[in-house]
Amino acid sequence: MKKVAILFVSLLIMAMGQSCFGAKTPSDPVGTFTKLYGYVRWFYPSNEASELDWNRFAVYGNALSTYPKASRSSFDRLTEALKTMQDSTLTIQNKTVQLANVVIAWNIYQHFYPYFDVVDVDWDQVLTKTLKDVYADSTEVDYYKTLCGMVAASKDGHGVIWTKTIKSWGLPFRVDLVEGKIVVVESLFPDYMPGDIIVQLDDKPAMDELICQESLISGSPQLKRRRGLNMFSADYARTIAKVVLIRDGVEKEYQCRRYSEYNLYLNPNQRVKNRSMALGDDIAYLTGDQTNFDALLPKIKTAKKLIVSKDFTLEWDLIPHLIKDALWSPWWNIPVVTHPDAEQVTYFLDRWQFKPKEPFLDAKVVFINSPERISSGETIMSVVDFYHLGETVGDTTAGTNGDVNKIRLWGDYTISMTGLKVLKHDQTQLHLKGYVPNYPVERTIQAIKDGRDEYVEKAVEVLKKNLRTADSTDK
Repeated sequence: MKKVAILFVSLLIMAMGQSCFGAKTPSDPVGTFTKLYGYVRWFYPSNEASELDWNRFAVYGNALSTYPKASRSSFDRLTEALKTMQDSTLTIQNKTVQLANVVIAWNIYQHFYPYFDVVDVDWDQVLTKTLKDVYADSTEVDYYKTLCGMVAASKDGHGVIWTKTIKSWGLPFRVDLVEGKIVVVESLFPDYMPGDIIVQLDDKPAMDELICQESLISGSPQLKRRRGLNMFSADYARTIAKVVLIRDGVEKEYQCRRYSEYNLYLNPNQRVKNRSMALGDDIAYLTGDQTNFDALLPKIKTAKKLIVSKDFTLEWDLIPHLIKDALWSPWWNIPVVTHPDAEQVTYFLDRWQFKPKEPFLDAKVVFINSPERISSGETIMSVVDFYHLGETVGDTTAGTNGDVNKIRLWGDYTISMTGLKVLKHDQTQLHLKGYVPNYPVERTIQAIKDGRDEYVEKAVEVLKKNLRTADSTDK
């Protein structure tokens, strides 16, 4: 069988005069091969290209051999070599494998990421830096950080590196940036108390630690900050950390082992409030990870005021009870890619419909927002914003929406990325910008010490203010 695409790539590789992945130091041919790989894999006009295992092709080659010259016999040997490569040798410790992963992932972003039009980045320069960093990496953790840095440059809030071999461990408390300081908001150990101000971590200023964590995170500034705070103090082993903090004006120093397994999405020291409750004055507070909306509905159907937390998981069930007419989601702009480098992209348009359900909840509604409201949560917020279904308080949402695609890589690595473009209902930019709340909330250290939730307090304030306004208008 003729595999014209592969023959074409082999010819070009030979024209470079050396092996790409056999090079011991960073070199231009590596970057050249990376770009040619993407052009041929996805855009060479031949059906044969789709029949090859391109992940194997990306990893083929070593310090002693190279891609063969483009004769018929050498081409046949190449295709046979790809078939007989031993998976057992293709571990993530292999520098060839590490480079191949960069080739694969960089190209998928280059040709298919839908938001480069609003992201200020030189993606070619990112490739150059990433390849140099891979050569310099001496451990798998180093390599993991290099991949994180590459994806972070895309500012894709769905862009996350997944692997079972790298774990993050952190200290038994959760922090937030309050009044310009890193402040403990929840703790599992008595040594750390809500309201404590973290000054240093391992002899490094606390803000430097936060900025370091943010550098490995992809997304908008507000999403990077929220996830950076989730990862504050994280390391890749259960090491002992030295923490310097200030409590009521007195400096204290503690040592503690990192034992909590951390992730970007939820700090393990967060006590998730998993039940909805009444706050008095006809206010129902919907929060937490819930599974049965039908069971919840009788408890809230007579409420005159609803507060919907950012972590309430049944918003999709709630919205139909807040509307009397069918509503539409924003348009999903699904890319139709026929040219390389995201040129001349057209879009297939689709959207969802929300249909009303009984009973109609005749209540004033406030939604609490934060950067944790991302993707499908921002679809909900788009509907709330455009159709005026309620007020919003809190912080700006993540600025990330669109179906998630998965890039499967060698070494049991996967990269998730955004696969389609979403604008707001009015066709303005959502990506990176998110939804700014009607009523922003600035947390205070004193409220944290007092155990008060200023987001809920602001929501209650807004509800009472709006109701008073409505009552006076009726009169």
